[in-house]
Amino acid sequence: MMDFCDLAEFFTSALHKTNPQVTSAGSADTDAAEEENIFKLIVETFTKLGNQILNEDPQQTELYFLEYALDNILEIMCDNDFKRN
Repeated sequence: MMDFCDLAEFFTSALHKTNPQVTSAGSADTDAAEEENIFKLIVETFTKLGNQILNEDPQQTELYFLEYALDNILEIMCDNDFKRN
């Protein structure tokens, strides 16, 4: 569970530094490569990992989220209107 603190810090830092309009076509060499929004991929990854941790210990995870992640996420949303979606 202590890893959640580092995980939350890493993801909030990544979200803060990422431009939500940047996309990536991945490593495919063909023209049919589908572009992915990097900001969206970071959010989806954080969600998936957070849900797995939440299933292990719901009460402790919620407390850690409130203590280590919420302030940073709110700061990102307040500073950047276009990251709110």
